[in-house]
Amino acid sequence: MKLVNSIALLLICGVAQAGEIRGRILKDSKPAGGLQVVAKVGEESKRKTTDNKTGSYRLIMKNTGTGTITVTFDGEELTAPVTSHSKSVRYNFHIVRNDQGKYVLKRR
Repeated sequence: MKLVNSIALLLICGVAQAGEIRGRILKDSKPAGGLQVVAKVGEESKRKTTDNKTGSYRLIMKNTGTGTITVTFDGEELTAPVTSHSKSVRYNFHIVRNDQGKYVLKRR
């Protein structure tokens, strides 16, 4: 019985170290929808998803720490810094053009 409890405790601790990154992606104040979203935290924790029709996305990371989020829009990879914590963290972005006319992710 102690072995079962020990294994359960290890599993719970492993899950507790995971981080959730979620948010919305907007373009021209409207949900982007259908964009590939990739988050990378550390060398071995990379997750990807597609935002839904409301522009929402959710990624469960293997670990916590600093990293990047990359959104593919109009053939371009737009990247911004993120930090994954043991609790859920929200990153909402607007896709906007910078001074050079290129699309960038701007946190809102």
